[in-house]
Amino acid sequence: MDRPAATPTRITRHLLYSTLACLAFAASNCTASPAAASQGTSDSAATQVASPRDALHAAEPRALAVPALLKLALVAYQQGHLVAPASDNAASYYLAILQQDPRNRVAADAVRELFPYAVAQIGRTLNRQDYAEAEREIDLLAQTDPTNYTLTILRGKLSGRSGAHPVAGGTGAHVLTLRASANSWIVVEDAAGRTLDARMLRPNESRSYRVDGATRVTLGNAGGVEVTGDGRPYPLGGDLHAKVLHLELFARG
Repeated sequence: MDRPAATPTRITRHLLYSTLACLAFAASNCTASPAAASQGTSDSAATQVASPRDALHAAEPRALAVPALLKLALVAYQQGHLVAPASDNAASYYLAILQQDPRNRVAADAVRELFPYAVAQIGRTLNRQDYAEAEREIDLLAQTDPTNYTLTILRGKLSGRSGAHPVAGGTGAHVLTLRASANSWIVVEDAAGRTLDARMLRPNESRSYRVDGATRVTLGNAGGVEVTGDGRPYPLGGDLHAKVLHLELFARG
């Protein structure tokens, strides 16, 4: 069970009361216009029977209003969905709230209190060797507190355990890892010039590749990417912010 406790916790009560308050406030400030009333009762009935999951499928979290997101977050939390599954988890809903309202106290408090429980959930994901999912969960949690040292430890555990888990490039003898601290596009090519990967890396996102022999890497914003070869940092040098850099690694096999 990934839920922090079987009994109601402070965060659950806090969120429940705040959700009810937000919903009551929204209801007291909404009056139906004649045009809206003329649409009949079918829309109202559909709204009344819609569940949180129905609302999720109807719109992306960022498109939902704060009261709806709070409601979804409460349900996800009670079900133990802190950072997973990707389509329905409390952290995503709270982040969506904070995107709309950066000063939302309920979401800010909830994110802070969820953090240690989410870390434990990510640890269980690592233990079952689901490395791609663990990376996604770490990246999601990093949006709540990018500089938290616990996330650095988790990334180290992921890097250490996922050496045999390539994102691309087959089952080569070398491991190349690219980790972004800022937006940067990347291109990774093997010795024959075949493209292994080409994508935009976002902050706190990383990709790993198993490769054989010379590997060419192109970084669109070299100052925003950390390059590691077989666990050792690859020195880039200089002020490379917003500069394109071409690298060749493992040239000697």
